[in-house]
Amino acid sequence: MKNIIRDPGPLENFFIPRNVIHRERQFRDIFSSVILPLRSCIGSTAFIYGQSGTGKTVTVRQIMEKERDLHIFYENAISITSFKKVMGDLAASFGISIEGKISYESVFRLMQRVNNKQVLLIVDEALNLIRSDFEGLYSLMRSGELFGTSIGILIISVDNPALHLSAQDMRKLGIFNEIKFDRYTRNQILDILSSRASISLYGGSYSDEILSQIASLCEKSGSARMGIEILQKSAFGAQYRGADAIDLEDVRAAAAMINPFITESKLMELDFREILLLQSVCQNLINEGECTMESLSRSMAVNAEIHGIKQPDTAFIYRAIRHLETLDIVESRLESFGPGKGVRKKVYVNDVPVEVLMKKIQEISGRL
Repeated sequence: MKNIIRDPGPLENFFIPRNVIHRERQFRDIFSSVILPLRSCIGSTAFIYGQSGTGKTVTVRQIMEKERDLHIFYENAISITSFKKVMGDLAASFGISIEGKISYESVFRLMQRVNNKQVLLIVDEALNLIRSDFEGLYSLMRSGELFGTSIGILIISVDNPALHLSAQDMRKLGIFNEIKFDRYTRNQILDILSSRASISLYGGSYSDEILSQIASLCEKSGSARMGIEILQKSAFGAQYRGADAIDLEDVRAAAAMINPFITESKLMELDFREILLLQSVCQNLINEGECTMESLSRSMAVNAEIHGIKQPDTAFIYRAIRHLETLDIVESRLESFGPGKGVRKKVYVNDVPVEVLMKKIQEISGRL
């Protein structure tokens, strides 16, 4: 077997590069808005948001690596519905055991007794948690005023949490920062791939053409994570077949193995009605071969009745479709009946077999 891979670590999701290229501005924004104030015992909050694979988590983890003088606690909240659970886990990181019901005030007082460092709380995959427990979010963000203990908070999600809060909620929370991670451009993805390849693969085992091809495959999603995963699977594929270098067939095979757009984190950050709507889209595409807004409304009414929720109105359906489009889960197109006969809107699933998406929805629905 030929050697293609010199060090597999830089191709793994857990790898933290020394410098997160093309995210220097976001790093500075996080540092200036949360880390710097925290060093002066001033608590503040930043909402960090952007599509999957745009460097949110890796940038935050780089901050975790560098800020060793802070007590940093990271929580992936994809299946958590209460900030009390987050606070219990945070307290446990101090060696404090919390059993039964306990108030936020009690938790902060216990932390004050044992903690001699400023606290930075990082909550990843947080959108559903915010939707289900606004009062908990309020207690954390206003902890300095309410309980005399200020902490720094980084809230990470695919969608901007501020868009899911009412004007009254926003006023209650007070000042916070919003830091957006835009999709990577093709050239930025190519830079990231070149950097990872140089430290993970043997020289001569890949070409500029191969890296360029992978970057082009990822251009629509803007996901560096997708590019790194394709590079990883291409390298293992070439090594397994005993080749001297990665070729385009390795890249094509790797790209076919991964799902570029639909990720569990995207689906988990949808609310239950949006999940039902997406399920209705899939049912129409599977059963009828197409999904019009009219058939979608009918299917949604049936699914709403099955699950015992109020039937969403037309305004919600259009709003939800727009949200799913921003996440690259679906797209809609206007199709004409013919000259002078009007048009209708159809909904399609993006770049993934409908049956695969339906299975993923069913798995997630069982956990909600």
